[in-house]
Amino acid sequence: MKRHYVWRQFILISMAFLTLLVVMALMIPGTRARLVMAASSWQQYRLSPLKEQGIQVELPAGEGWFEDMLFYQDSNGLKTQEGIPLELSIYYTFGAYENGRSLIYKPGSGYYSSFYGAYLISGSTLPMPDAYWVERVAAHDYEALILKALGHPNPYDTFKVNAFEIREESELMGYPDWTCFDGLIEAPGVAHQRGDFLLHYWQFGAPPDLGSEVAFGTTTLNGRIYVKSFEEEELLVMVYLICESGDVLERTDARIRESGRLVIRK
Repeated sequence: MKRHYVWRQFILISMAFLTLLVVMALMIPGTRARLVMAASSWQQYRLSPLKEQGIQVELPAGEGWFEDMLFYQDSNGLKTQEGIPLELSIYYTFGAYENGRSLIYKPGSGYYSSFYGAYLISGSTLPMPDAYWVERVAAHDYEALILKALGHPNPYDTFKVNAFEIREESELMGYPDWTCFDGLIEAPGVAHQRGDFLLHYWQFGAPPDLGSEVAFGTTTLNGRIYVKSFEEEELLVMVYLICESGDVLERTDARIRESGRLVIRK
């Protein structure tokens, strides 16, 4: 009986200690973001068509970016020109944490309003991998899934790409024959005055006081998107970099070439 009592006390103390550790971790914004978004990404991937198809994207994070590559499944927002819904799976990361919030809020950091990752579009009717669709997919992500969720009052038709420079890329992510689209982007930045709590604050942290700056003021970003169609898998892959700094874009691009992988289990 005494041994049973001691074991029960040990379990209760251990559970209390673990609960305390979790509570303390959740009080640290960067750690809280990693825990919450890891759970969210795991759930979102399970709901995506990629899980059943055995498709994964491996991209390096960290080194100025948030420590983890996250995942979001958008099954309703993107449609063909005929109105047919497309499955949009998004791998993404953003500027690392500094002083309790992501660098996406800090103009001049090199990571202001910056994101990188991969878009994977699934469906029996896929869009053409041309400049129109490259811009449309990136604009949908930035306007509907970022700006709108951060409280922008009128985010649509605000993401504009200057004329793309298009070139062929012989190899990327372990596969040949990609097309690369380079262009400067004019879009609202994400800096804004905090009001009510928004769900995006779980991952980015809350913005600092805006001061005299204009909320969602226009900024110029460097864009690069690699595109490849996989007809057998009914899949369109876009590896994207949207960066305030051209140097950050080039360094990240070099890391993708070194360790980025697209895994298709046939």
